[in-house]
Amino acid sequence: MIKNIIFDYGGVLLDWNRHFLYDEYFKRADVQDTFRKNTGITDYTAQQMCDWFLDNICTLEWNSLMDAGKPFEDNTADLIKVYPQWKDAIAVYDTGWYRMVGGEILGMYEQAVKLKAQGYRLFGLSNWNAVKFHTYCRCFRNCRLPFHHSGRLCR
Repeated sequence: MIKNIIFDYGGVLLDWNRHFLYDEYFKRADVQDTFRKNTGITDYTAQQMCDWFLDNICTLEWNSLMDAGKPFEDNTADLIKVYPQWKDAIAVYDTGWYRMVGGEILGMYEQAVKLKAQGYRLFGLSNWNAVKFHTYCRCFRNCRLPFHHSGRLCR
């Protein structure tokens, strides 16, 4: 018999995507100029520039270091040392992180409330950086569900 249900925050309760931040960032003329200067690629669209940057500089593998607990400040500083020409674009990953959360995934709050009322124990799971999680997640109703989290009840 199922007694416990686990909800992931990113992708289940909250719509997290790096493109929510960087798609807009790479529409700026000054950022596009920097991209062309840094890469020598002159015929990319803003979307292609964004994709290239996320595939080659601020990669998911690099992001996973922060998910594993490395502080954003340290991780961005380390990446800037490797790619100083991308300093501003890398720094935005930290300062604009909250813009990567597009909002709540519709219907999940109601579903979780319904399951809780039926007697299931609900758990929230996240690999997001703890500082970012606690800073930004409280802004969303889906994060204020009565989940059991890290061995304690979070509200």
